Amino acid sequence: MKATQHSNIKLYNLHFLVLFAGLVFGITVAFGVSLLPLTYGSDLEAARKLGIVSLTILDGYSKTRDIVNYMAMVALPIGFAILFWHLWARKYGYDRLRLIFDYPQSVMCKLSWLQLIAIFASILFISFNINYFFAPISGWDFLGEEGINLFAVSKILDGGVQSIDFTTGYGPMLIYPLAMLMKLLGATLLTDRIYTYLLNIIAYGIVTLFFLKTVRNRTVFALALFLYFSVFHPFVAVSPNTTYLRVAIGFLPLLFLGRYTESKSRHHLWIAGLIAGQSLLFSQEVAICTLIALATILFISNLAQKSLRSFPEEMLHLGGSCLLSIMPMLMYLAYKGALTPFLFELAYYPKLYAMGYSAIKFPSLVTLFTKPIAGQALFPYWLIFIYLLSAIWLIPQLLMGKLNSCTVIPSALLVMGLLLFRSALCRSDFYHFFFAAQPAFVLFFLILDRLVYSLKSDRTPAIRHRSIFVIFIFTVVYLAPYSSPIYRHFILWDFIKKGFDVTDKFTQHKGGHQLLVNRTGGVPIGEELVEDVARIYNFLIRNTAHGEYIYFYPNEAAYYFLFDRKNPTRYAFSYQAITSEQRAEIIRDLETKKPRFIVYSRKVWLLDDIQPTVQVPELHKYISLHYLPHEDMGEVLIMRRIDL
Repeated sequence: MKATQHSNIKLYNLHFLVLFAGLVFGITVAFGVSLLPLTYGSDLEAARKLGIVSLTILDGYSKTRDIVNYMAMVALPIGFAILFWHLWARKYGYDRLRLIFDYPQSVMCKLSWLQLIAIFASILFISFNINYFFAPISGWDFLGEEGINLFAVSKILDGGVQSIDFTTGYGPMLIYPLAMLMKLLGATLLTDRIYTYLLNIIAYGIVTLFFLKTVRNRTVFALALFLYFSVFHPFVAVSPNTTYLRVAIGFLPLLFLGRYTESKSRHHLWIAGLIAGQSLLFSQEVAICTLIALATILFISNLAQKSLRSFPEEMLHLGGSCLLSIMPMLMYLAYKGALTPFLFELAYYPKLYAMGYSAIKFPSLVTLFTKPIAGQALFPYWLIFIYLLSAIWLIPQLLMGKLNSCTVIPSALLVMGLLLFRSALCRSDFYHFFFAAQPAFVLFFLILDRLVYSLKSDRTPAIRHRSIFVIFIFTVVYLAPYSSPIYRHFILWDFIKKGFDVTDKFTQHKGGHQLLVNRTGGVPIGEELVEDVARIYNFLIRNTAHGEYIYFYPNEAAYYFLFDRKNPTRYAFSYQAITSEQRAEIIRDLETKKPRFIVYSRKVWLLDDIQPTVQVPELHKYISLHYLPHEDMGEVLIMRRIDL
């Protein structure tokens, strides 16, 4: 018996040593690949022909380099780790290695209805802060992030249709319910923030359900829920396009994939497809990642059974239910004549972003090793490292045929997360890393739960002690981002201050100004914008009528909603016209509808400080030729059309 235990301990040690050796070797090779003087130019040339402008394109930096480096950073460490492990495992045989993973399955975490109600009440209490709804409007967060949603809603309220009268880059289920809520509660900025808050509450409910169905240990469940909430709290942003629901809704199909693995009941696949379809209407990139993850795991499951006979049928059920889910929206768009442009935009905008629109360089491995915090490389590579550790934990179990909900759901989440990280390669800033981070956080706690459970299994003390060491490694990895000042300030401090300070939660801060602008809903206007808003509002009241065409240039999308004036184009702001063809479309609209006035803001957020003469040169030239200064307000210049 002791000899067998000693042998199992040796296998357990060698198992992880071989995997980590392969992982380190793969990272070293990936680092070497990143240093190779490879040239990438075809995508740059194609982007320039379309008229796309961004920092990377202006600098002659191809985003293909970042994609290749990311693929190397993921594929090489995982590939070498599994290769080393496979060569080593052949010596012992998979049957013997299965012993180190053969521990009893436990029931999932069970809570009473009273405990669930207490959890939900805690979420509502912590997430609520009166200043979330009444934070003064200012800067790009209002003009652009909230503005793009408010602009779309104003178009819908005027009878417009997505992809014909406006374009957002987001799914219709993110915008149309907001328009319905505004019809019910009033078309105000406050309604917009209430809507965003409700979307986040739904996201927290989904994540709570996901942890409840996948985490076995109650302590890990409580820790996972609290730490997830401490990072993805509602105080980070207030616009609907930043809601956590865009990603969280993609977790639900993975739950039903796990159910299908256990039961083989087709209705679980149908439910997964129905939810994935709705995810597609919220965020196409998340839905596509989810669907690929589902298909990948179903394919692997069929391979493990040494037959692909049922795979086409499974994909038919999944795809059919997904199509059924989105059919009502597609029928509505078809009725409005918007189906073809909607489907075109669904594929075209991701392509433009992939070609380099709004792109900035992804931090290199050299930056990670030399200045991880100052170079903002720690957080994105932390996410990648979570995926690498999870992959080498999960893949050997899949290769040994352990296909159950305890391995299938984390594996699907791993595939989803690796694919979703692609969105952060387009625009490599903190927000887009943050957007792609949810799967990594959730996956971390699923793996941690499996490790904690191994401590309570009937294994030998030596193996349990080594499990403690692995848990320690995972904990250190989790704590790594907290060394980043950005992470601490924008994430943790806001959560502590706004989530637990009772006085702060229920007392509206002094600050900002209340102006006679109908659509604020009582939300004050910040110091940064108050003078501009007051001057523009007074000018529009004196010289224009409600619903008149006015063009706000270059990037003040929120003003169309705030002042109840019509945008003569379908683009929320000029920088949303990515290609020369789209900018020509704006010029045609201005020429056709001939708005009398253009409100030109001299001090406004510019994408990576790229001036309009560079970002939208054709449009800037057109405005210069057809409009003359009419009233100079300092930071704002009113321009009047020459031929009117």
